[in-house]
Amino acid sequence: MPCISELMDSLRDSHQRILSEAVNIVKNKKPDMKVETRLEEGRASDVIVKIAQEEDADLIVMGSRGMGGIVGFLGSTSRHVIEARTKPILIVKKCIKSNVSGRRTW
Repeated sequence: MPCISELMDSLRDSHQRILSEAVNIVKNKKPDMKVETRLEEGRASDVIVKIAQEEDADLIVMGSRGMGGIVGFLGSTSRHVIEARTKPILIVKKCIKSNVSGRRTW
């Protein structure tokens, strides 16, 4: 049975591969775009706020799946970052195309 440290290493490797794939997708579409990645551990909202402060970010841009918040709009991570109120925040809701109507929903 693997120990906790082996599981954590496996998770880090998996997440690093996902980040690398995302960078490749962006670079293929926008070769001149500067892309930086950072793999951090901790509660997502706390880490986002901490890094925004460390980097003196002008704006925090986040996606929201709406899994834990106000009637499907804001998730708990977005809500917690908003509550920290350290920087301006832009929350982007993923547009989903309906298979039935062909219309886009947010």
